[in-house]
Amino acid sequence: MIGIGIWIGNKKIEKQITNYEITYADYIYKLHLILECSEYDVFKLAAKENGVAVYVADEHFSRWVKTGELPGYIKEFIDEGKEHIRAHPIKVWTY
Repeated sequence: MIGIGIWIGNKKIEKQITNYEITYADYIYKLHLILECSEYDVFKLAAKENGVAVYVADEHFSRWVKTGELPGYIKEFIDEGKEHIRAHPIKVWTY
């Protein structure tokens, strides 16, 4: 009986994982692992690539931490590299 409960629980978790939509925060997290830097450094890199001043990236990072709001240049930066980010093998990335 316990075995059936565990099996059903595992199936529910498996379904939740396969239906999970990967967010920009997930990509930022994985990118910081790939680049071996902080998530803040990912913001600075995206800002540099898009001609945004570092102090503006600082403000945007603080806002993201507090509210989850991402500026367009970060989303664009992630969108441009999504395929490469997803293809990079990281053991903690199981999607």
